[in-house]
Order: sequence, then structure tokens, then C-alpha cells
Amino acid sequence: MTDEQIFEIASNHLHYDVDGDMAGQFRAESHELLKFARLMYNKGKGEEIRRQKTGIGYVNDVLFVDEF
Repeated sequence: MTDEQIFEIASNHLHYDVDGDMAGQFRAESHELLKFARLMYNKGKGEEIRRQKTGIGYVNDVLFVDEF
């Protein structure tokens, strides 16, 4: 997932201050933060499952592509 995709998801679930004390920062209520965290976790798990099915993945920080 790219940084831009993460920021797009964050902008849908968190508030972005354009002025004031927190200008340029995301902020969220507890329930909004939990919803965002669960969404990101689920996307990561989905990506992990996809890579396992395709034989692409990381082992000790090295990308491996298994040939079937």
C-alpha cells in the first residue's frame, strides 16, 4: 500500500486540521481511531493472504517469489 493510499483512507476516517493548534495533522476520537486501525489491519491481512496464495512474500526482510 502506498503512502497516498494510506492518507486517502485516513482522510475518510480521521479529521485533518487545516488551521488552529493542530494544523496539518490528523486527529480522531477513540472510536474513529479504532475503526481506522482495524481497517488498516484487515487490509494488511488481506494482502498477506493474497501474497501467500501467489507465493510472494518476505522472509527475514527479503522478498521471495515461490515458483509453483
